[in-house]
Amino acid sequence: MTLNNEVLNTIRMLGRWRGSQTVVTDQSWPHSTIGEIEMEIDLHLLKSLILFPDGGAAKLPSTVDLDRAFEIESFWMCNPQSLQRCLVTYSAGGLWQSTSFTAMEKLSSARH
Repeated sequence: MTLNNEVLNTIRMLGRWRGSQTVVTDQSWPHSTIGEIEMEIDLHLLKSLILFPDGGAAKLPSTVDLDRAFEIESFWMCNPQSLQRCLVTYSAGGLWQSTSFTAMEKLSSARH
């Protein structure tokens, strides 16, 4: 079976999204926290993403300095109304701090 994901494009990502989020931290492992989240994807965030042709996107640090905390963020748009997001944070020194996974549905498109 072949999955055909449309190319992630800027127009479809822009707007308000709402969904459920699961978070695991270095303090809560192996337990997780579940909650609701809303986020706005605007041009500022969009310009910071690397877009992939399979419906994915990522936000990566340009350099990793072990004296500073950093995060890696990824998105996958499985259809025009559904967006998944994974955010992994690391402390100064490169130790894992948390991972959050969010499954969101589109609330509204961005205003042009």
